[in-house]
Amino acid sequence: MEKQTPHPLIDLKILSDKILLPSNVIMIIVGISTFMVYQTIPILVRSPEPLGFGGDVIAVAEVQLPFMIVSLVVSAAGGFFLARIGNLNLAALGTIICTVGFFGILAFHYTEYAISATLAVISVGLSFAIVGCFNIILMSSPQKVEGVSLGMSVLLMLVGNSLGPSVAGMYQQMYRGTIPNISATFPSAQAYDQIFLTAALLSLVSVFLAVGLRKKIGAKTSMVPS
Repeated sequence: MEKQTPHPLIDLKILSDKILLPSNVIMIIVGISTFMVYQTIPILVRSPEPLGFGGDVIAVAEVQLPFMIVSLVVSAAGGFFLARIGNLNLAALGTIICTVGFFGILAFHYTEYAISATLAVISVGLSFAIVGCFNIILMSSPQKVEGVSLGMSVLLMLVGNSLGPSVAGMYQQMYRGTIPNISATFPSAQAYDQIFLTAALLSLVSVFLAVGLRKKIGAKTSMVPS
């Protein structure tokens, strides 16, 4: 359908570019993995012990607050880091930091403080990856279709953001546990392990894509006559 439409939402000719395609895939992966985890945290905090922390809405806000504060600060400073290390290095660094954060939350999601700390790490990586990839997409898009290309990237990132909670919800329904004297069921420890492991592995894929993208752009630059 996209090929037959005069004005498609996703222009496959633009998307198939060797630079734009991996950049957009990284954006999708970052969106999926981040929102898989972020959507899961309130459920983990609110679920009764021992399947959760038995916290209230204030406890949820306290756990997620470092993520929001770090995201605000690092995103605002994104231009500074971009000027210092460049698009490619910033995107690659962001995916690496995200991966470290996701593996960290997989290993240390048994206390609220550890979750807050790993969410802050993920927030740094998320901000770096988004700023770097968006700038790569902007610089690599043909001038006539820069707006279209950026619009597609935003749409694809939103698609990833939407898929993340769906994947997390699937795991939460697959692995349920019961608590004595409570009739309801709640996501079990295995559900959280699967969610965090999937996010970590997806983020690891984005690292390889970012490294490959760096090599492609480096090779492309070296072929341009001076």
